[in-house]
Amino acid sequence: MKLMTPIYEENIRKIVAAGDVAALGVDQSIGPAAHREVELLVAVGLTPAQVIRIATHNGAVFLGKADIDNTKAMALVIMGGRIIDESTLSLSVGTVEKRYAGS
Repeated sequence: MKLMTPIYEENIRKIVAAGDVAALGVDQSIGPAAHREVELLVAVGLTPAQVIRIATHNGAVFLGKADIDNTKAMALVIMGGRIIDESTLSLSVGTVEKRYAGS
């Protein structure tokens, strides 16, 4: 790890500087690993905005999933660990139907 970290850091800087697509990728599928990867990307000198793009948009582009219509397929919204009933929100577009029937 000590040997490879400086190489990784230099490679990620080169990829981003060249305008190539860098996407967030971890060997583990748990949240803390992804959060640590985000921290490491900022630590090598990328801006938080660059890192957010790498962690979200670039991954979708890489997988061929960057289609704005995908937002229509959301089943529910979770905020603060709670499922939000969108039909109770005051939205600029008016009311929306409840999309999640669970509790």
